[in-house]
Amino acid sequence: MVKNHLLRLAAPRTWRIERKKTTFISRPKPGAHSMAYGLPLVVVLRDILKIVATTKEAKQILNNKEVKINNKVVRDPRRIIGLMDILSIAKLKLHFRVLLDEKNKLILSETDEKDAKLRIAKINKKTIGKKGQTVIHFHNGENFIVKEKYKTGDSAVLETETNKISQKLELKTGAMIFLTGGKHISVLGTVVEIISKKLYDDQIIVKTKGEQFTTLKKYAFVIGEKESLIRLKK
Repeated sequence: MVKNHLLRLAAPRTWRIERKKTTFISRPKPGAHSMAYGLPLVVVLRDILKIVATTKEAKQILNNKEVKINNKVVRDPRRIIGLMDILSIAKLKLHFRVLLDEKNKLILSETDEKDAKLRIAKINKKTIGKKGQTVIHFHNGENFIVKEKYKTGDSAVLETETNKISQKLELKTGAMIFLTGGKHISVLGTVVEIISKKLYDDQIIVKTKGEQFTTLKKYAFVIGEKESLIRLKK
């Protein structure tokens, strides 16, 4: 019980679930995302999208190879799915992108087949491989060897069908960003200025349609050079 489940009341606050429906809920297996910013697939299918009513039904559609995450067939009901991942359900012709809403809850934003072919990953750090290659490490646990120069905080556009990088998105003035933290979480805006701090976290000034504000640079998730490359319907 301890390994496969956790108390609903103790589940991460980012999970949009009913807290008192039952005592326990499935625990995601360790994977690409932290438990705070990822959900077990069975919870997504049963509790959030309500495509199935029970865990048994979820296992049935998974065993039928009807569900994909980032274009890869998934059969494990406890597989973790997190921020910016693409969930596709072939039989129902449905596609969803995992986002955060203004209350810091993980949501499944419905999209179409064309938009689902693109996903964006943020670079959390860089390392040097054994042969001197530059290795970039994305927020979702993926690692890529690259020749082009990338900075921590930049993003990369990935073709879902090939899982190859097709474009670099720099965190710079004029970039379109999606905020993943702070009181402006889930806001879409343009970077006006990047402010470097020696003793504190770097900050950015962000402009939206209605206002201009300052927030931490680490909250910026670049999703386009001037406008968003992906649909962000909540």
